[in-house]
Amino acid sequence: MFCYNCGSQQEDSAKFCGACGAKLVGVAPAPTTDAPSPAQPTKSPRTKEPPPASAPSQPTAAPLQASPAGALSVESWTVSAQPPDSDGDSRFEAKAVVIYEGDEPAHLARLRWVAFDPNAQIPTAHGETDVTQDIDDGDDIELEASSYAKLPAGTPADACRVEAQVLVFPGTREPLLKAPLPDAGVIGERPERVIGGGASLVAWSLACTESSDESASYALRLVVRNDGQKALAALTARARVHSRKDELWVTEFLQAQTLAPGEQRTLDTTLWVSARARARKGATVEVVAIASTSPIVFTLPAVAPAVVASMEEGDPAEEGEEASSGAGSLAVDGGGGGRGDHLLTRIVAEFRRDPGNKLLIGADDLLAWCASEMGRSVSAAELCAAVESIQRGDADDSQEQIVDAATSLCHQAADRCFGGQTGPEEWEEVDISTDWCNHDGGNPQELYVVVRPS
Repeated sequence: MFCYNCGSQQEDSAKFCGACGAKLVGVAPAPTTDAPSPAQPTKSPRTKEPPPASAPSQPTAAPLQASPAGALSVESWTVSAQPPDSDGDSRFEAKAVVIYEGDEPAHLARLRWVAFDPNAQIPTAHGETDVTQDIDDGDDIELEASSYAKLPAGTPADACRVEAQVLVFPGTREPLLKAPLPDAGVIGERPERVIGGGASLVAWSLACTESSDESASYALRLVVRNDGQKALAALTARARVHSRKDELWVTEFLQAQTLAPGEQRTLDTTLWVSARARARKGATVEVVAIASTSPIVFTLPAVAPAVVASMEEGDPAEEGEEASSGAGSLAVDGGGGGRGDHLLTRIVAEFRRDPGNKLLIGADDLLAWCASEMGRSVSAAELCAAVESIQRGDADDSQEQIVDAATSLCHQAADRCFGGQTGPEEWEEVDISTDWCNHDGGNPQELYVVVRPS
């Protein structure tokens, strides 16, 4: 049979794709002449009724699944869903905090989930997210993915069942290149060097593309090739800019997924370096990579979503033990960071996938951050009114607090995206300019802010 995700041919008995890690359960080989015609009814492969929403599976302290390369423990696993809006769309949000217990390091983890309609047992929504970071034995991984579903009329969101998997892509961390940060122009070479896992670095270049009194940007380009006999599930490179004394300033990740044998791929990213860091002698760019032939796949327990009025209010991830005993959540002692951490992690990850000279932060994220900072929910209309009052110069104390809370998210995100990393969870402060958009339109939910380093 063939994988629905990447198209590679797999053994009929396989449960997961050996190339990309996608689940193959329910994917059959091409029909034979003995198969029933499309007009004939066939029995649904799902013969069991889903368990009631009020009784989700309970966690255990033991790893969910083991393999020769490692295992996984779950700190928390929650799914929230909003009631359908006027268009019948319901927003689902899945969050998992897991602990990696592996023999080999990784740079890439992925959360995939799918929600099934309780009656027809068909998929109604799905979500996916990638997290790129240094992943070593004992490290926490925070993953979050949301999507919208159009549920059949009369179907409550908490009647759905959400099935999910976490994939981790382990391998050996191999050095790719180490070069001085150029003051101007382009440097590079064509080493044609084997880097492990069957992969090779064909060529690389580093160009200074923009420079000012505040910062400089560098375009890093890698050309990689799979010289092995097996498909690579993923090749993930970590680029760092640091000082001669290993003071870390910038970290970026580049990734290529599903490289067939002989396939060549070009990877690009932008490295933003502050003027202060750039002026230091001995500034160096160093890149290491992990080539993974097969991901470790962990299946999370199926749960029913917890219905909340909004993703800012009643979020199970914020309600601790109370949420862990209800539908839509699965958690063990030890919790894994607040909503603010999840927000920043996702915003930075999205920026790194498509870097540039600005950040766009939408109303949902701004409101969630305000609620976390102020200890109460803030509506989109309130935020729009506060922004307009600030711009007119007649804001009251409450409106100033709302805009200050929203702006603090802009600063935190900008420091991580444009500033140099000065230590564990510490970043250089970056001066920013903010351009508030759509605050005076007809729909407050269309509000967003453009953040640029100034």
